[in-house]
Amino acid sequence: MRKIAIGLLLVFLGGCTSGDGGTSARPSSTIGSSSGPVSMVTTAPAISDAEPVDESIVTDGVTVTDDIIHLGLLADLSGPFASSSVDAVDAQIAFWDHLNRQGGIAGRTVELHIADTKSDPQLHVEKYEALMPAVAMFSHSMGSEPTLALASRLGADQRIVIPFSAYSGWSDPVIGSAIMETGPNWCVQAINAVTSTAQGYRESEGRAPRLAVVSSPGYSGQDAAAGAKFAAESLGIAVVYDGEGRLAPGADLSPVIAAISRSGADLVWVSSDPITLATIVAGSVQLGFSGTWMGPSATFDSRLLDTSLGDLLSQRAIVTYAMAPLGWEVEGMSRVTELLADNLPDRYPAESLMAGYLQYELARTILERAAELGDLTPSGLVAAARTVGSMSFDGLAPPVLYADDPNLGVSRASVVGRLDKDRFEAQGGLSARLADGAVSPVEADGEFIATDISTRYDFSTPCYLPPGS
Repeated sequence: MRKIAIGLLLVFLGGCTSGDGGTSARPSSTIGSSSGPVSMVTTAPAISDAEPVDESIVTDGVTVTDDIIHLGLLADLSGPFASSSVDAVDAQIAFWDHLNRQGGIAGRTVELHIADTKSDPQLHVEKYEALMPAVAMFSHSMGSEPTLALASRLGADQRIVIPFSAYSGWSDPVIGSAIMETGPNWCVQAINAVTSTAQGYRESEGRAPRLAVVSSPGYSGQDAAAGAKFAAESLGIAVVYDGEGRLAPGADLSPVIAAISRSGADLVWVSSDPITLATIVAGSVQLGFSGTWMGPSATFDSRLLDTSLGDLLSQRAIVTYAMAPLGWEVEGMSRVTELLADNLPDRYPAESLMAGYLQYELARTILERAAELGDLTPSGLVAAARTVGSMSFDGLAPPVLYADDPNLGVSRASVVGRLDKDRFEAQGGLSARLADGAVSPVEADGEFIATDISTRYDFSTPCYLPPGS
């Protein structure tokens, strides 16, 4: 499986050491491989005719000054989800750099402080504590468990966090009171994907499919697994193997592979990381399994098309997306792709670049609202966030309503698609470049769809909570 690992773990940052144990650097057009994990500060000069600084706006002189707005990003630059996290971080660098060159916000330049937390909750908390006094908010927090480790302190710290995580608990007014999501949660995505795929299977095969469900342990994997099993129960579909939580890091996966292979499943829902997915698929195929694989885009990274499993995944994988794949024909796509191509010309058109844009767009909206209200302190940003109301994201993601009622605040629509090996190869594989017009190698349905089952789901509590919660 070495080829798979190399193909996915392409993304590290490097640089010179700074006072906080990380590095400081100017933004570059790409984030490439280097010696290891870092922190980073990115800046860009505001254009000469920028609006004058409004000195009447309240700041704390630290997280926001007369010249600079400091934002934090808690990223996974060298852990299991590095490929997705660095895509999002790279996109944020590009969009904030572009905004700075247009004059910034209230005459101030935005600087990004980026720390590598490796998707490790303890390290996530440590990096948060180191950065928190210096930044006004966090526009990227990678992972469910790491972000949840911060949740109880955000109120006292007066900090807003935008997660790169789709846990269904973010809409809970207690768990996620300071955590603002940018799209449908994993539970919704799984419900929609299993429902639409099962209905199509029944129409083509004349019977209901049999489903196997496997996931990593914890909030990310099990939230999606809970949605898949809820859809199966609602549709009267037999779950012939329940491997929820059995894909623990470092565990022997052979019992799971064997169970899938002898289960008789027609569909397998997998919510884990891409390398674990590749291991399970390869092992199951070797044992003769011929069913269809399903899961979220974080699991089915399109870079897997460059591995020996590329043909199989292109033919037998169904992927659910919380946002429009890069290049999809929707209202705001041309502006996003043009800016990415200008600023990241040599980048692969990864799906998670769009996640970085959505995070940027929400953070920018909060900052601009705070400036309008005359208070750019962290507490001012918290107050401004409460006035955002909703985000449409120019059609690049389903609309999000920020409400105290979790059933109103959950986006119920998502996209179901397939990895497209032909498009991947036609664009040059991993050498595909945004500057050449390359788009995500995904063949997706033409619109965001909410199934009846996801629309009816009661989110008074999250889909997944650990036992005893």
